Amino acid sequence: MIPGIKIAALIGFAPTLLTMSPGAGALTSGVQNAAYSASIGATGGTLVTYAIISGSLPAGLSFNGTTGAITGTPTGFGGSSFTIRASDVSGTTTMATYTITVDRRVFNYVISSPATNVNLFTVAGNPAGGPGYQYIFTINAGVVIGSASTATRALQTGAFTAGALCKLINHGSIFGKEGLGGAADASGSPGGDAMGLNCDLSLDNTDGFIFGGGGGGGGGESYYSDAYGTIDGGTTSGGNGGKGQGFGNQSAAEAGAPGESGVAGAGGNGGAWGAAGSASGRAGYVVGAYVSGGAAGKAVDLGGHAVTWLGGNDATHVKGAVS
Repeated sequence: MIPGIKIAALIGFAPTLLTMSPGAGALTSGVQNAAYSASIGATGGTLVTYAIISGSLPAGLSFNGTTGAITGTPTGFGGSSFTIRASDVSGTTTMATYTITVDRRVFNYVISSPATNVNLFTVAGNPAGGPGYQYIFTINAGVVIGSASTATRALQTGAFTAGALCKLINHGSIFGKEGLGGAADASGSPGGDAMGLNCDLSLDNTDGFIFGGGGGGGGGESYYSDAYGTIDGGTTSGGNGGKGQGFGNQSAAEAGAPGESGVAGAGGNGGAWGAAGSASGRAGYVVGAYVSGGAAGKAVDLGGHAVTWLGGNDATHVKGAVS
């Protein structure tokens, strides 16, 4: 007997020889999260139907046993092997084993420990993937991302290749550095930004916090013993400005110190999360503010890019400008 043939005279059908098309081997490769289509057929038979008898398709794909079509959108990546059996109306069968390889396009990274000055592009290993690639970062609950300096943002996206999707899921806290209060007669320093973008970003901050650092308070005006500050060569120093609220001072902004002897100006208060520091007081009996407090750090410095909020864009979860 020839393999693949059953004598079907008893049921009124002529013997057939089924041939799978394409033959066993690799089918067209797929791309993760992109539509896929391939087809299996058989020649030489009548009213042929198909079934997967071992192995499995990549996740997200389905098989049509009537047409032999394989369609869908693969959600995973890697290789899958499966065997398909073709049967015609006479009862003749044949089979072949195929593989489909799905190229990876979605990369997930988890930040599970406290850190300073995080760059997402660096975390991902400086990838080159562009359109169709997705880079998804998750900051776990309880993790605090901060900065050691107001000159550097706590978290920077880094510059991913144009067309790549960058997404951040924040369950933790991203805090800008606090600005320092000014010494007598000196302005407070600005607070640091929490985040900065070098590419467009999808941001889910539903149960996370993104706070810019508070600016430092201005230093109080010193009081001189005469109007020109020269007689007796003496001064009474203004009070130091208060430290802002920030990564290194998370509990509360500091109040400015009083001026000496009650005649020098008091230092300005530090700014709370995402707020500017207060200006300092004047010396003697002069009314009004003296030197300025430091500017507020931003929650997100867009840098000319766009942020798409997926949640958590409110005053509870975001403190400071998004601009």
